[in-house]
Amino acid sequence: MEGLFSPKYGIFSNSNKDIDKDSVETKFLGLNVHGDYRMDINKRVSITPSFNYYSIGAASAFNINSHVWYQINPDRDLKGGVGLGLRNVRDIILYVGAEFNDIQVGFAYDVNIDSKAIGSDGFGGLELAARYIGKIYKKPKVKPIIFCPRL
Repeated sequence: MEGLFSPKYGIFSNSNKDIDKDSVETKFLGLNVHGDYRMDINKRVSITPSFNYYSIGAASAFNINSHVWYQINPDRDLKGGVGLGLRNVRDIILYVGAEFNDIQVGFAYDVNIDSKAIGSDGFGGLELAARYIGKIYKKPKVKPIIFCPRL
């Protein structure tokens, strides 16, 4: 959830003296739900289908994607990936990315397939993303097992 407690966008709405300082716009309530599942095909290839629903105010979108990852170098934990997705049956999403240890970078291009797609004049959209995949390691508590030679 975002905008849950109606946060303000900024300190001042603008420099107009007729507008009170407390009239700053508040952020709309938003929701973001994501899910994916990685399926290992063999030691080097995996497929990850996913979905993402997000909304903020009156705007919303639903994406379905699928990425194929290939282990380029198992010794260095280097993977390359390509993907294909669909957003609101208006855009096709093409994806190319790489993953090295816990860092993933990707490039996506949205191809407009519907004339009702707004905001891009038919050009589509370019996206570049990077993320760090954090892991929390916990030392397991192993119960000691005592083998009795008399059994």
